[in-house]
Formats: sequence, structure tokens, C-alpha cells
Amino acid sequence: MTALAYSAVRGFAALQDPTLAELRSGHLPVRVPGPDGLEVTIGELPATVAEIVLYRTHAGVPDFRLTLGLGATPGRLERRAIAAAVLDATTTRAAADPPAARAPCEDAEFLGIVLDAQEAVGFVEHLKLPHHVTFASDLDRVRAARDRARAGEEG
Repeated sequence: MTALAYSAVRGFAALQDPTLAELRSGHLPVRVPGPDGLEVTIGELPATVAEIVLYRTHAGVPDFRLTLGLGATPGRLERRAIAAAVLDATTTRAAADPPAARAPCEDAEFLGIVLDAQEAVGFVEHLKLPHHVTFASDLDRVRAARDRARAGEEG
């Protein structure tokens, strides 16, 4: 997440200058419904919240809008909270811009896929399953392309 936020700040999408407006750490109550229907606090969860304000220049033209980004993480993960806030602001800003090709740090769908541990883990885990049929079809395509190339050289 930090690397993707860094790519946003470095200008791979646009020249962006985020300012950390607030960084807070504390504890949030964990509440569950009790048997009588009333909420019961069963503990606390340490959390960190970051707010950034994003200013951006795109294609050399200053954009006079400011965008707020918010990131929150469990525990004292300040760097991750700041990175999440930067990505929140870049995706918010990109969604407000005219439709265009987006850099990875601006694409909310891309970020959701690569940063969601469950989806990423599931994809990587499936690679451990047998892929004999897929590999065989890949080999067939490579052999056919090679045969076409050889036929073109001989003909």
C-alpha cells in the first residue's frame, strides 16, 4: 500500500502534493448486541486514523480543488494509515475527473483487488492446484505459433 501511495506522490499519475492534516491514535470501543437487545462494550481496539489534504497539478495545469483523504488502520500503523489516506484522496480525485485511463494509484477497482488480502491470497493459492490442462493448451498454442512461423520462413 505504501508503494502505491508513493507512486501517487511521485507523480506517476499526476504531480500531487499531499499534506498530512491530522494523525490520531487511540482506542475504539468494540460493541455487540446483548441478549436484551442493548449494545454491550466488550473491549477496545487500538486504531490509527490519518487525514490528508491533496493538491494536484495535472499536465502542468494547477487544479485549484483540494481533496480530503482518510485512512484508518487497526493498531499503531501510522505509515499504513497515511498511505491509505493518500490512496483515498487520489481515487476520490480521479473519480471526479473526466473519464480517462487511470494510473494504478487512482483506480479504486485495481486497488481493491491488489490490496484485499483475501482476494490476492485466493488467487495465489489457486496456483498451487494442478494446471495440467491449462499448461497443455499453452504448449499447443506455442507449438502452433512456432509451426506457423517456420512455414512462413520456408514459404
